[in-house]
Amino acid sequence: MFCSNSLAHEVEKGMKEVAQQLEHWTFREKRATLLILDRSCEPIVPLMHEYTYQAMVNDLLTVDREKCFLEGIDEEPVLLTPDDAIWVKLRHRHIGTVSEVLAR
Repeated sequence: MFCSNSLAHEVEKGMKEVAQQLEHWTFREKRATLLILDRSCEPIVPLMHEYTYQAMVNDLLTVDREKCFLEGIDEEPVLLTPDDAIWVKLRHRHIGTVSEVLAR
């Protein structure tokens, strides 16, 4: 269950408890709305990050300048330099396109 859903239920429960304790309080036809948002599923977030091969490599792997360390796979770092034709060709491409190209 999303955190915002749980929070909304708790706020509603608390408001009902408080309303029951107030003698002269009644629901109004026009009333305020409390909007609780779960930022983990915010629609703008995917637009704020690059989905390129280079961005993914930097986010998910250990990179120090031109050296990329593949922990648990290889002791020696992979060099991400202009000499690597695949890196140069794919680094600025969308990760979906890169996945298709590398699968071939």
